[in-house]
Amino acid sequence: MKLEEVLDTAILVGYNLLRNGAEIYRVEQSIVYICTAYGMQEIEAFAIPSSIVVTISDGRLSMTKSKRVLTRDTDLDKVDKLTDLSRKICRELPDYDTFKKLLQEILNGPIYGKALTYFAHAMIGLSFTLFFGGNYWDGLVGGMIGFSIALLTGFMKRLRANLFFNNILCGFFSAFISNILAIKTGLFHADKIIIGTIMLLVPGLALANSMRDFISSDTMTGLSRLVEALFVAMGIAIGVAFAMKFV
Repeated sequence: MKLEEVLDTAILVGYNLLRNGAEIYRVEQSIVYICTAYGMQEIEAFAIPSSIVVTISDGRLSMTKSKRVLTRDTDLDKVDKLTDLSRKICRELPDYDTFKKLLQEILNGPIYGKALTYFAHAMIGLSFTLFFGGNYWDGLVGGMIGFSIALLTGFMKRLRANLFFNNILCGFFSAFISNILAIKTGLFHADKIIIGTIMLLVPGLALANSMRDFISSDTMTGLSRLVEALFVAMGIAIGVAFAMKFV
């Protein structure tokens, strides 16, 4: 591969790892391993949750490229396949066209359909409501609210709203519906339903990755992820607090 093709290969793998929820150390190591496999003598890879900067040199020429990460999601299946792709690149050293074909196969791979996503949200809402002590009626409402949270999240994504505002809306909806039903019917336990359904919104992966970044000495990235997770959690609290005032 040419120098620019090696750089493009490494940064595309790192970019797609990062935007699908991979840890920072995995992103940087993948970039370094790929560039090393193609004979680069100097490699500097720097990644934070919103950006990647890579500089490589073959001993004669050096080149730097940066790439912003504007949208992020959690798709651990793609992270697993991209990690396997980086290992395959290091073993087989494919040409640039072959790499692009392999990458597109991963990015265009099957994803969960809307029906399965809505069903999973409903089951998670139902299960956690029962887990935290709710009765079967509470679980039924928790499932319905979980289904509604999936619909609201999809709507907010189409509006390109960030996770903070999405969690305010979903937290408000969960607490408002739970309290209205509890007050009007007396059959439901609002606290159990709220706790069960907001588990769909809690940024557990972001917190786990933050702690992992701290352990890996990526202090700036760890702080960035931690602050982001705290703001997302704050959005849930704000939404629930507003709902309590309206009931």
